[in-house]
Amino acid sequence: MKQLSALLLPAALMLGACGQKAQTDTKEVAVVRLDTVQAPQGNMEQQFPGRVMAAKESNLSFKVAGTLARVLVNEGDRVQAGQLLAELDPVDYRVQLSATEAEYAQVKAEAERVMGLYKDGAT
Repeated sequence: MKQLSALLLPAALMLGACGQKAQTDTKEVAVVRLDTVQAPQGNMEQQFPGRVMAAKESNLSFKVAGTLARVLVNEGDRVQAGQLLAELDPVDYRVQLSATEAEYAQVKAEAERVMGLYKDGAT
């Protein structure tokens, strides 16, 4: 009887395991703390692998759309509040400014012409 139960128990465990669904692996972010470990004599050093991550991340955006001309910092660099991180290419804005100034000059000239005609009583 003892031998029979010794054979049936592993078989039952294997059959029971076959009916279970496979567990999906979920990625967990590991928190790593870095400590220095020294022997009491102070002449032995031990190294432990780990991963250091930023304490805080920020998503950045510009107030206006455009093409990046320069990125002044690298990933992982320490930055201060108000520090310039990147510059946009000003070519698009210079073209837009020139077009707006030309349109303004045209509207201003037309307004001056109409005011001159009104002053002369032609309209």
